Amino acid sequence: MSDRRPGRRAHVGTDARTLAWRVLVRIDKDGVPLQAALRSALDAPDARGLEDRDRGLATECVYGTCRRRLWLDRVLAERIPRGLPSDVEVRNALRLGAFQLLLLDRVPAFAAVSTTIDLVRKVRGERVAGFVNGVLRSLERDPPSRLHADRWAHPEWLVSRWATEPGVDLAARLAANLAEPPVSLRLHPSVRSAALPGLGPTAQPAVFVVQEGLSSHTVRDWVRQGRALPQDPASARVVEWVEARPGHRVLELCAGRGVKTSQLAETLGPSDLLVAIDVSAAKLRDALRLVARWAPTVHVRALAADASQPLPLAPHVRFDRILVDAPCTGLGVLRRRPEILWRRTAGDIGVLAALQRALLTEAARWLAPDGVIIYAVCTTTPEETTQVLDHARNALGLTIERAFDTTPERDGQDGFFAARLTRRAP
Repeated sequence: MSDRRPGRRAHVGTDARTLAWRVLVRIDKDGVPLQAALRSALDAPDARGLEDRDRGLATECVYGTCRRRLWLDRVLAERIPRGLPSDVEVRNALRLGAFQLLLLDRVPAFAAVSTTIDLVRKVRGERVAGFVNGVLRSLERDPPSRLHADRWAHPEWLVSRWATEPGVDLAARLAANLAEPPVSLRLHPSVRSAALPGLGPTAQPAVFVVQEGLSSHTVRDWVRQGRALPQDPASARVVEWVEARPGHRVLELCAGRGVKTSQLAETLGPSDLLVAIDVSAAKLRDALRLVARWAPTVHVRALAADASQPLPLAPHVRFDRILVDAPCTGLGVLRRRPEILWRRTAGDIGVLAALQRALLTEAARWLAPDGVIIYAVCTTTPEETTQVLDHARNALGLTIERAFDTTPERDGQDGFFAARLTRRAP
């Protein structure tokens, strides 16, 4: 079945399921990260009238379908003699319908099937709608066993790796990766003393977890007003370990969209030096806008550059604190970024570990005597964590003062690894 059919494509109005389907198509077809695709769709003019209940259903359908995509594809392929259709829109309609039918208990079977068929009928016509109807009715009549759903929602190479990794409770990790994570918010310093209602404490003083009963509308308002930012406690702990203070010169490599940059800026003054570097100029623009709202008195100097190569900084400058928030396989944040489940391969680990060593090597060039480097990744592989520290110790002459790691199944937080590295002055 091809991605195109002759004739004008019918307009599909926006409701929760249609919005979810559009996001799934964009993730699949254009390679857009899930969070960015969903945020864009929910902020679009034709979605602003959706009630919180419908926004929640759309979000649940997108995340649920993506978390279980590999398993859903297996289940669907067993019912389709020629395998999943090549048509990206039909393929994702099938995934969405199967997710609701098999895994979303609060959606009646007739609604899961009929709404999917109606959607396909509008975009591909009656013949293709009949095909989709046949597949979903087959699943309804003879549902597959969910016994191995957790395992088959993960790529086999990853399951095999974790099955032999010391200290990993495989069943607990698979289940944690597929669970909905809590919503955690870092509060702006101006509102922390008067904690906002509907929030519970976490291990990090500035980070609070959204409790049941607090509406998503309220949370969005707080974020828009600059009172809060979504951030996991493990991520905030990484920045706390930097221990930046007024008077410090601070360098952040791989700054991204600036969540950690804004946390660093909280601790600095207007005349302090904070340099944020990222390979993406677009992400840096977002970071600058965020810091301008979050800590308007702090001036961030942004530089779009590849920090694995020699940086175009003034040769004499040195930094007291350097945060290396390195790109990684992201295996610790699968519950938030489930597209990693099918986009990552085993070969990515070695490639990213080499990049991480190069970033740390460049960071060490700019470290002041008695300065501190915090190396952090949101993954769990030894190649990207302890083996990078071996490089820091043996090749760069750095001392590992301490390190921490978190995992969703053990700590209820995102999976992070961070280490505090120093080079003492002679």
